[in-house]
Amino acid sequence: MFKRWVWLGIVGLFSLWGCQSLQPQPIKIGLAIDLSGSGGVVGEYIRNGVMLAVREINEAGGINGRRLKLIIQDDAGTHQGALTADQRLVSQGVVAILGHSTSSTTLVGHSYLSSRKILEITAYATTSELSGRDDFLFRTCVDTRLYARVIARYLKDRGYHRVVTLLDVGNFAYSLDLYRYLATIFPGTIDFVRYHPAKDRSRYKSLVERILSLRPEVVFLLTDTYTTAFFVQRLRQAGFKGNFLATIWAQSPELKEFGGPATEGLELISYVPCQRKTRAYKALKEKVKRYFHHSLTAWTATGYEMVEVLSQALKACPQAQPDCLKEALLKGTFPTVLGQIHFDPYGDVVRPLYLIKIQNNRFVDLGIIEP
Repeated sequence: MFKRWVWLGIVGLFSLWGCQSLQPQPIKIGLAIDLSGSGGVVGEYIRNGVMLAVREINEAGGINGRRLKLIIQDDAGTHQGALTADQRLVSQGVVAILGHSTSSTTLVGHSYLSSRKILEITAYATTSELSGRDDFLFRTCVDTRLYARVIARYLKDRGYHRVVTLLDVGNFAYSLDLYRYLATIFPGTIDFVRYHPAKDRSRYKSLVERILSLRPEVVFLLTDTYTTAFFVQRLRQAGFKGNFLATIWAQSPELKEFGGPATEGLELISYVPCQRKTRAYKALKEKVKRYFHHSLTAWTATGYEMVEVLSQALKACPQAQPDCLKEALLKGTFPTVLGQIHFDPYGDVVRPLYLIKIQNNRFVDLGIIEP
C-alpha cells in the first residue's frame, strides 16, 4: 500500500511538471529609466505608462499566447547607471529594452546593446548622434535636426532677433546638439549660457545676470522641468519682461506647480500634444487617473506608446527574434494612442511638432508648427 502511494505521488509530480512545462514562457522586456536621480518624477510617469500598457496586454491574453514580463532597472540618470541597467537587463534575457529617458544615457549603452542585437525603443533620445544608423534602435521621438528647424521657424515667425539659450550640459547629447543645429539656421543672434545641475545651482544669480546682460527677447530653456521652473521664476523676479520657450523636456505638470504664476504665457514645442479627441486617448486618460491618481502626462503617454509599438512587432514574431522584430518595425505602420508611426530605414520617425502654451495654469495646444 505504501509503495502504491509513493508511485502515485511520483506520477503526480511528473504530471504537474509536465503541465508547467507546457505553459508558454513569458516574453521578457526591459525598462531602463531614471527613477532615483534628477529625473525621478518623469521616470515614474514613464514607468506608469509602460506598466499600464503591459497590464492591458496581459489581461487580454498576452501576445501569441505569451504574457509579457516587465523588468525595470533604475539608471539613476547617470552614465554608469545606464550601462549597468542595460547589462542587468541583458543578463536576465530581455528581448527588448525601452528607454532610456535622456539622449546622454541612451548613448552610453547603445553600442553594447546593438552588438548583442537587443532591440531598443526610446521616446526620449532625440540626439542626431543616433540618426541614420542601421542598428536595432527605434525612436518614436523626432531628432534634434527636425526640432531645430521647427524652433527656427517659430522664432522667425514671431519676429525674434535676439535669443539666449539656457543650456543644461548634464544632458549635452541633447541640449548641445539641438543648440548647434539651431545656431546654424537661425538668422538672428543666438547666445547660450551653460548650466550644470550638479554644479551651478548655488550660483544661479550670476547665471541670471549673464542671461539678462545679453538682452534677449526670448529665453530658450533647454532644461528639465524643475530647472525650467526655477529659472523662469528667478528671471521674472529679476525683471525680465520677455518670453520663454521650452521643449518636451519641461512638459510636465510640475512645471506649473513649481514655477507658479511666473510660468504663465510660457510656450513650448513638443511632439506630444496636450489633447487628442480619439476614443483611445480619452480612455487612457481615465485609466491613468484611476490606477495612478495623476493626470495623463506627455511622459506617461509616450511610455504607453512604446509598448504599443513593441507589442505590434512581437505579434509578427512568435519567437521574438531580433532580426524579425527589426524587420517587422521597418515594414509596418503602427497606430498608437498618439497617432500613426512609420519608421524610416534607420528606425527614425517624422511626426508633427506642436506649439503649447501655459494659459490660466493649463497646457493649451496652439496647433502644429511646420518646419
